[in-house]
Amino acid sequence: MSILYLDCCSFFFGLAIGSFLNVIIYRVPRNLSIVHPPSACPICERRIRPWENIPIFSYCILLRGRCAGCGNRIPIRYPLVELTTGIVFTMVAHRFGYSFETLVFLAFSAVLIALSVIDLQTKLLPDVIILPALLASCVLSSATLFPAFQPFWSIKPMTAFLGMASGGIPLLILAWVYMRITGREGMGGGDIKLMFLVGALLGPKGVILTLFIGSLTGSVVGVLYLRLCRQARHTQIPFGPFLSLGAWIAMMWGNTIVSFYLKTSGLA
Repeated sequence: MSILYLDCCSFFFGLAIGSFLNVIIYRVPRNLSIVHPPSACPICERRIRPWENIPIFSYCILLRGRCAGCGNRIPIRYPLVELTTGIVFTMVAHRFGYSFETLVFLAFSAVLIALSVIDLQTKLLPDVIILPALLASCVLSSATLFPAFQPFWSIKPMTAFLGMASGGIPLLILAWVYMRITGREGMGGGDIKLMFLVGALLGPKGVILTLFIGSLTGSVVGVLYLRLCRQARHTQIPFGPFLSLGAWIAMMWGNTIVSFYLKTSGLA
């Protein structure tokens, strides 16, 4: 089957997963079940019909951005999450093709998207999402102890352990030192757990690249936000979306970026 067919299937699959991520994004921070009851308008509580839940199409064509019951505007976040997930899934499938890595990285991408949006809205990174993903990553690396599984995954248990140590422990120490010096929380526990997850799945190289990209983009966007919106210097800015962006880039092109840096710096 051609890569174009894979890309198309991945895009529409991503749209469907994006619709489910919207349920997770809304319900998980509110401690609600993600399977029951069926989706409904949070304002008028009218149950959403199946044809009103078609990704992108229903929002743009059928509903035109408004609830069919009460007429209140539906947040633009819903189609944006669906479209973003569709595009991200397409890029992952195109990059890794027909492989076991594609399945793993599609799931990881979905986790990163959900965490990013939740963090932007609530400044929280829920354990109920991070910890199962972390456990699955540890099981995945442990499976490489069986020779039959080794061709499918390259992160061995020791690499995963070193990745977790290099990702989570430095941030844990940094958060503790910042708290002792300033008396304020500078980094949430969710960010630290997220880096444990990144380390378990991508190893030490992925962690280093994630922290570099996350810190760089977070600093630039944070400074611009504080200045343009005239916010106080100590205004909290969610760091999870920037770490997620760094992790996704490291997942997609980490080896290429590291190799390019080593060659251009003369360290290779």
